[in-house]
Amino acid sequence: TITETVHYQYADGLARSGKAADDFNANALTFSRDGFNDEVTEVDHWNAWTPSDQQTFVAVPSPVIEGYTPDQSKIGVINVVPTSQSIEKTVTYTADAQKLTVNFIDDTTGKTLKTVNKTGYSDESADYDTKSDIQDLISKHYDLVSDQTNGKRLVFDHDDNIDQHYEVHLSHHTHPINEQHT
Repeated sequence: TITETVHYQYADGLARSGKAADDFNANALTFSRDGFNDEVTEVDHWNAWTPSDQQTFVAVPSPVIEGYTPDQSKIGVINVVPTSQSIEKTVTYTADAQKLTVNFIDDTTGKTLKTVNKTGYSDESADYDTKSDIQDLISKHYDLVSDQTNGKRLVFDHDDNIDQHYEVHLSHHTHPINEQHT
């Protein structure tokens, strides 16, 4: 009896670790044969293997995991014979490149004050939050209107088709003044 097992794991050092997907276990292939032993000569006489002397494990496509690329798109067809060992294969997934952008927008003028671009990999920390940039703009007399990140530390998603985009809106800080001439 010969088995085939395929393990799916994330590459070392990724934000995600361990199993990427459940193991694939193929139906075991069994070879059998019979024969007889000549007790005078002590020689075994074997008949042919059944169902045949070679069987095949079909190809196994690697599961699709959003934001990750497997080192093997599939485990190919494997032919085995009665003396073959059981098969264990491992497919390793690496994180795909991701991008995010944060635009700081002046609602009073409609202009973009600053753009922060970050690149990294799926599910990895972008090592950025908007707090210090917002504080810098407040010190320049802007008022915070909204922050789509809610001030949280940003993490790259695992959507390869769409880059992440956030906006921080600010307005000019004003105070009432008056003038009087007599």
